Amino acid sequence: MNFRQWLEVVETEDEEDAAQKNAELYFSIGHGDDDPDYVVWAYIDGKIQIAEPEDGGDVTHGSVWGHSVTDRSFKGRYEKNTGRLSIVKPERLRFYGTPTVVMQAIHRAFDYITDVHEF
Repeated sequence: MNFRQWLEVVETEDEEDAAQKNAELYFSIGHGDDDPDYVVWAYIDGKIQIAEPEDGGDVTHGSVWGHSVTDRSFKGRYEKNTGRLSIVKPERLRFYGTPTVVMQAIHRAFDYITDVHEF
């Protein structure tokens, strides 16, 4: 194996490790395992809309608003107890930061935010 081949293997492994860590972080925020006190949210029509699980069940963006809406919207999960918040950007905007207007709406909706993670 020459240096170029070795470098390609290392870069691929690093990308896979990063993707695995990113997935683990995503699923650790507001998915009910470590902190069952969470909500799902979506930025729809210029407002943050919030849904909470009922009676220990799970709630998803698709089950509340439908995938046709939330796949085109900023959305995420929020842990009330820890203040951790995830932001999932619409596919067409995944390489850009979250717009200021969306961040302002998020901060109005959730008064206790400790960590924000964008995906």
